[in-house]
Amino acid sequence: MLSRSQDELAKDLLTAFFVDDVDKKLKMEIAELDEILRREQTDLGQWRVHAKVTCLTLLSMFINLLRGSPSRESIIGLDPCGVESWSILIAFFVICILSIWEAIKTV
Repeated sequence: MLSRSQDELAKDLLTAFFVDDVDKKLKMEIAELDEILRREQTDLGQWRVHAKVTCLTLLSMFINLLRGSPSRESIIGLDPCGVESWSILIAFFVICILSIWEAIKTV
């Protein structure tokens, strides 16, 4: 009769449990990578990113028109250093920070 020591038995049991756990994690990771590859196989796979960048660029241009600059006046007559102008700028920064947070969260 073969007898195994407690150490060998414990090692075999731990290996069996961890292999199953590793297999599940590996399968989940492979599924995530397959999804990323599927999304990024075409140029249009990144359309959401392109749309966000385009919207932020257009919003930036609109903010510049609203606030004005040293060489051009505001299209709505805001004082460049007034509370309204700074409020618009801070709101734009908040939108940018939220966009970055959302992009990081989805990766």
